[in-house]
Amino acid sequence: RRVGFELDPGGNLRPTVLENLTGTELTEALWAYVRRAQSGSGDAELVIGSAKNLEEATVRHILKELTGDYETVGPASHFPITLYQAFYALGLSGSSVTLDKDPYRALQQALFLLACAVNRLRNDRGDGHGRPEPSITTVLEGRLSSQSAGLVCELLLTALKATPR
Repeated sequence: RRVGFELDPGGNLRPTVLENLTGTELTEALWAYVRRAQSGSGDAELVIGSAKNLEEATVRHILKELTGDYETVGPASHFPITLYQAFYALGLSGSSVTLDKDPYRALQQALFLLACAVNRLRNDRGDGHGRPEPSITTVLEGRLSSQSAGLVCELLLTALKATPR
């Protein structure tokens, strides 16, 4: 479980399905995905898709944990708004035209923008949306997306742990 897999009673190893988890169990699974994202992979398309999915799953989990229901918080189709709501719920600094004078809040703002960029890059170059043509994703784009998603989700999950509920 610590690395995002489960062993069933028949001895089969398979990835943990996030949709079947809630609460602390989901938080632990997301941490496992963060560690995997930060280590990267050779399949750039898959890595970018996984980075986007990790960000979205983490944001939705945080909103469910803090507000009780993700669906009532905002439109599911607009990631930057949902991400902003998670940052706001955690007391973190989201997007702004100018960076905050406090260096740590400025870093939070930069990570917010980084998460939005990973999401956009996956939509532009990833393997989703049923595209028939091959992706133009580079290995560097995949690695940067993966490591970026890991940083963003590490910030969010650490803030969630520190947030009184």
